[in-house]
Amino acid sequence: MVVKRIEPHGAGAWENISLDGDETPPEYGSGQVRTIFQSEDGKVTIYLYRRDKDIGQLRALKTATARTFHCDVLLDGAVTIVDENGHRTDAVTGEMLTYNGADEGRWLADGPLLKLAISVEQ
Repeated sequence: MVVKRIEPHGAGAWENISLDGDETPPEYGSGQVRTIFQSEDGKVTIYLYRRDKDIGQLRALKTATARTFHCDVLLDGAVTIVDENGHRTDAVTGEMLTYNGADEGRWLADGPLLKLAISVEQ
């Protein structure tokens, strides 16, 4: 077995993040993101995201486009995604969600949330 350690290019500390379409009550503060890895060309980003409550648009990241693929693994918490047709998808700790950066919908997390997220620009 060969284990390769990837140097954390672009890694940083926890930072507050501003999200488009954020509907979370202000008393819950902003979400926080911690980049774990970002490729040198900026097309692949792996990060942690946490927040006490998170309500808003699915396509909240300002960098999201139709050419962006997202994969979220819930490390703690639960979330409901409601797509543009009203279809609900529920996910809990240990489950993974995948979606395109151009997908329309709402992200509803009524309690604390921690996720590992991977974003890939094609």
